[in-house]
Parts: sequence; structure tokens; C-alpha cells
Amino acid sequence: MVKDEKPLADGLNEFSKCKTCGKELVDMKIDGNLTVFYYSCGHKAGLVISNEVRIRTVNVTIEKYMNKDLDGLYSDLARIQDPTKLQVATASVIDFVKVGKHKLENFQEVLHKKICIEFEMCKKLDNLKRLSPTSQAGLIAQLIASITVTVIPWYLPAGLLASIWVKEGISKMCKCD
Repeated sequence: MVKDEKPLADGLNEFSKCKTCGKELVDMKIDGNLTVFYYSCGHKAGLVISNEVRIRTVNVTIEKYMNKDLDGLYSDLARIQDPTKLQVATASVIDFVKVGKHKLENFQEVLHKKICIEFEMCKKLDNLKRLSPTSQAGLIAQLIASITVTVIPWYLPAGLLASIWVKEGISKMCKCD
């Protein structure tokens, strides 16, 4: 673990990296008391944990994203692969920021509908601005998680998408002005 890196939560540090290949944890999905950890390599691991530990773990994951700049977040998004599809390695240099932005554009319409229209985000901006950026991302992540699997692929981390929205500016993303 890096010197200043915060632990996931008590007893969960063992899930911060894939046990098979050592890749980074990118997301978690919760189904009752079962939490499934998803890694950038496409592997996953499951664990039954309490709600208290789960909340601390999700907060640390969002904090990790919020400590990155936008280019870093878009690069992370670009590197996430659909584990159900065969990935072919190429020798060309990839502009991960551009690929990440394109990947987000594919879901922008549905995210806008959920966050901006259904949740009426523009009406709630004054109250939202009272929250820390990490708390804002947590709220947005909950909205995104509600459409994960049905609309947004399960392997795309809601916390990562939410952090991009907060860093880009919720007002800008919802076209509130």
C-alpha cells in the first residue's frame, strides 16, 4: 500500500487488489449483505459484510477517485474492459483520456435523464453545493448505481462516473445555466 493511501475499511484491505493478477479494485456492487468486488482485469470476488463496513468502504473508493484530476479519471474509465468480450492487444499508443471521454459520451444521455431530469438536479444545486465534493459524488453514485446493469454496464464503476460528473461540474453536465 502507498504511504498516504487510506485503507479500504477494517479487514477489507485484502480486497484492494485482485488475488489472481494483482490489478486494482475499480468498483463494488451490493446485493443485500453480499458485496461483490470488481477489478480492472475483469475478475471479481464476493464477501458478506455489514452495512457499516460497506459505507466506509464506498466512501474510501469515492475519495480515491476524487483525489484524481479529470484526465486521470477519464484514463481510468478508458482502461476498464468489458470482461465478457475478448480484448485484443494493439501495438499503437492509445490516448486514454480521449477514449475515456468517448466511453462516457455513450452513456451521457441516460445519465442526464436520471440525474438531471428525474432527480431534478438543477433545482437541488444550492443544497448540493453545501456538501463536500466527495459527498456530492456519493449522491451521484447512488443515482447511477440505481441504473447499473439495466442501462449502465455493471463493470463501469458508479463512483468513477460520479466523480467525473462532479469534477466536470454538475451544473455544466445538467446544463442548468
